Amino acid sequence: MKLIGLERWSYLEPPKFKRILPPEIPGAASDWDFGSVPWQLDTSTYISAPSSLKLTNTGAALALLCKYPGTTSISQGQIVTYAKASNDWGNSSAPGFVFIFRNQTALGSTPSLSSSYFLELDVNGPYVRIYKDGNQLGSNISLIGKPSSATQWNQYRVTWWTDPGGAGLMIRLEYWGGSQWVKMINDYNDPQNKYATSSLNRVGISQSYKPAWFDDTEIWSA
Repeated sequence: MKLIGLERWSYLEPPKFKRILPPEIPGAASDWDFGSVPWQLDTSTYISAPSSLKLTNTGAALALLCKYPGTTSISQGQIVTYAKASNDWGNSSAPGFVFIFRNQTALGSTPSLSSSYFLELDVNGPYVRIYKDGNQLGSNISLIGKPSSATQWNQYRVTWWTDPGGAGLMIRLEYWGGSQWVKMINDYNDPQNKYATSSLNRVGISQSYKPAWFDDTEIWSA
């Protein structure tokens, strides 16, 4: 995997006049398609100063997609991000963290989840739901591991890839346990492996139902 974008969710600042690694996405407002997602840059909590991304959608997940050059055609990749919930595991006022991949929304169009995969980590459940083209695949998936508190900043990683053995699309969800990545669910398999050869495979993050924060969002591609 190669890191192709890092969004620190900060206010737009002058460019850094030197080569930087990893490749930072420079404009939080201009490099993402927010559509109807209610958002703000929140200076009260963050991983990297001066702000994080706060989302306050009160319904089902909405699409929030990256449009930064190089991030719009990722068939196999990862989203790595810090996330923080308004309430803890099992609380009915807790949000869902949403990770979007292989999204087919054309650049310049209103962001949509109608042709897309996404994984929703429901903090209320707590469990995971995986969707394809707006429909849930299978039933709710029980967690086999999770951070001790969802209301603290935790780093999560979603990886998707085509199984070289022919099983189809594989999806993995993990969190950083302090010294290693820890699986939160058993790897999920979709034999259909839809959009694997599409020339437009966008990625994004979002939330559902209750407030959530994100920071230092990384986008990786195979």
